[in-house]
Amino acid sequence: MSKQFTIGDFHTILSEGEVWKIGGFPLPDGSYWEFREPNAVIIVRNGILYARAPLSRSHNYVQFLDNAKHMYYSAKEVEVPEEGEISFELQIRARTQNTAPDDLYDGFVSLNLLDFTTGAALDFFAGNDKYASVYAVLPFPGVEVPETDKTRFFCILKKKPIFSRVSSIRTKSLIIAAKMKSFFM
Repeated sequence: MSKQFTIGDFHTILSEGEVWKIGGFPLPDGSYWEFREPNAVIIVRNGILYARAPLSRSHNYVQFLDNAKHMYYSAKEVEVPEEGEISFELQIRARTQNTAPDDLYDGFVSLNLLDFTTGAALDFFAGNDKYASVYAVLPFPGVEVPETDKTRFFCILKKKPIFSRVSSIRTKSLIIAAKMKSFFM
């Protein structure tokens, strides 16, 4: 039996915890790192989320905490079926200002599927002139990544150029049959 649902409802983005919550991680010292730019401007228009965030924060010790600047997680986990697959449809685009040409990490928007039980991440990025996908297992703070006799932590990034003025990724269906138990978007 097929089950469909929409994770969107961006009009609720300011009611944190209802559908979306600000992303972040607990740190070993007991503090919590939020992916929240204090001067971000959030606009929801016709069901589409726009974020304009002048960058002011950084994390000097943990690289992936420095990568994301303003990020929302789904308030509830999305369960991946034991057997079968899960699919997504999405459209994202980026229009960055004053960023370095050909440097995707200088400014981007992304969709991140994060499994906080295994450290797995499946991410999709769009910048001004490139888009990328990433498959990784990362040492997220507070996540116990299972031991293995293979490479435990890795990140596989695949970048491609975009041939239009505005970066855009649109997919009819993204099918995942991965070893993710559940994840947050």
